[in-house]
Amino acid sequence: MLLTLAVAVTLVLLVFARDVTRSAHSSTDTRRSENRSFGGLANALIVQQNNFDQSLVTLLRSGGSLTRPVLDTQLEQFHLELANWNTGAQFLRRPRLAHDVNDKLEQLTLQRIGAYNTILSSIASQLTLPPLTPVSSDRAVPTPGQLLITTGIAWNSDRYDLTKEPGRQHLRPLTFASAKYFITSGAQNLTSSSSLAVVRGIGVAAVSISPAPFPATHGELLLPPVSQFHVGISVSNTGFVEQPVTLNVTLTPTNGPHPTVRQHFHMELAPLQSYAVVPNDFATVPSERATLVISVAGAPAGANLTTTRSYNVVMSPTDVPGAGIVSLSLFPTPSSPQHNELALPAIHEFHATVSVENANSVQQSLTLAVTLRPQNGSLAPVRQVFKESLAPQQTLIIATKNFATQPGERADLLVAVSGSPIGTGLAKARTYRVVLAPAAHH
Repeated sequence: MLLTLAVAVTLVLLVFARDVTRSAHSSTDTRRSENRSFGGLANALIVQQNNFDQSLVTLLRSGGSLTRPVLDTQLEQFHLELANWNTGAQFLRRPRLAHDVNDKLEQLTLQRIGAYNTILSSIASQLTLPPLTPVSSDRAVPTPGQLLITTGIAWNSDRYDLTKEPGRQHLRPLTFASAKYFITSGAQNLTSSSSLAVVRGIGVAAVSISPAPFPATHGELLLPPVSQFHVGISVSNTGFVEQPVTLNVTLTPTNGPHPTVRQHFHMELAPLQSYAVVPNDFATVPSERATLVISVAGAPAGANLTTTRSYNVVMSPTDVPGAGIVSLSLFPTPSSPQHNELALPAIHEFHATVSVENANSVQQSLTLAVTLRPQNGSLAPVRQVFKESLAPQQTLIIATKNFATQPGERADLLVAVSGSPIGTGLAKARTYRVVLAPAAHH
């Protein structure tokens, strides 16, 4: 009985020992796999940090030859790369490894992100560049250079923690050349560069007026007799620096019932950007004269820009609608036309197109009559009438129906408009002699 019990106990112990051995072996395999996975991720992250360190120290040493837009772009690229480190560091948290090596790398990476961001922000601030695009991982650090050196030294000691663990991982060291350089020289090579110095410039880039002015001499705005006009202004910043600007718009009448009107606008222009400003409409009366002055302040005039524009505003007298005939064309085209004489081939029909224009700033209705009166032949007179409405400053081309003719015929073609006073430089009526060639004899 005792022998049977002893055999049973021995079997139980052997089975337990086998299970312990299998469990231990399985645990070692798991740790080896975890350590290797961590080693791959960690070394990739460390390579990124060391490449960043080398790029940054190169920028600090020789970035003085860059322009402000190029430097700003590089700082933004560095800044966004740091945000990616934050994501990479979070992948290292689990599972927990021997000596908490993954936790150590994650924490010091987050510290180094804050230190590098502080250096980048310091460079941008010293050069008056736009602030870097904020991201959630931004954390200001009082002494960024010293922190980078401290964390680098700490990691270069901790990186051996897995060399004797399953998988025997050899983790790369961290470099901190940019930190050493920043502690000793800061951004001096950048701040002393002439190509990176701030050059401010602003100006009035464009002015639009509505309703559109009539043709006039330079610096004069000849407007129709409206009760108000609208101004649009584009203000430009030619410097690669954020620029506060004050825009002043003043209309000073020299006659008429209205007082001087002043409008002021304050804005912050981004580097190399323009901003459109629309002041309130200015009240006017017909025949009024005024001076419109548009000026910007806050910086010197930029290249090819001026900080002040001045215009003489001249309001037209009360509008008198006017329209008239601009031109006439025949089809087929007359050969060698003489003054008011239109020579056509021996055809049996032709048609005309008449160009009429509304020369003023109000809608205008008119009637166009085109009459063909034969002076010989057997055909009767024909009159075609067209009623049209023309928008302000509109030119309209009206095509007639075909007029019947005979070879050898002579006729008077009368074109006339009615329903409106005649605009300046336009005709109320025009008369032409149409001469058709005789029929060819075979």
